[in-house]
Amino acid sequence: MGNYTWMFAGRWGTEPLSRKALANALRGRSIVRKGKPTRYTDGLCAQIGIKPFTPHDLRRSAASLMGNIGISRATVALCLDHAIIKDNDQRAVPDVTGKHYDQDPRIDEKRAALQRLADEIRRIVADEEPVELEESRRLAA
Repeated sequence: MGNYTWMFAGRWGTEPLSRKALANALRGRSIVRKGKPTRYTDGLCAQIGIKPFTPHDLRRSAASLMGNIGISRATVALCLDHAIIKDNDQRAVPDVTGKHYDQDPRIDEKRAALQRLADEIRRIVADEEPVELEESRRLAA
């Protein structure tokens, strides 16, 4: 596995796995030689017998689930690297502020939100009652 910067590292570990590579891994792909498909590889979805989905479906599901567990829309947008157009008091913030001046990635805020998401996914998979954030196990140190 190794100690990578990204959850899904690319082939050499020096960059993140591309969205296209992840999509191909999920849905499978045709191998093309000299302009003609020569064979098809099953994706992970077909291999485990589930309905195919895309990387964007994962982002949408994560955003929905974070909203369901009470994470603010601003924090969800931050986790998805979307431009935040409103501040915590729901006041409009000029896009130029975030684009050019506010360069803080807010790692701690993202980590806390994504930890809550991970805890909720574990709870769902284990079919357990929800637990408070302070009582849950920590993934990130």
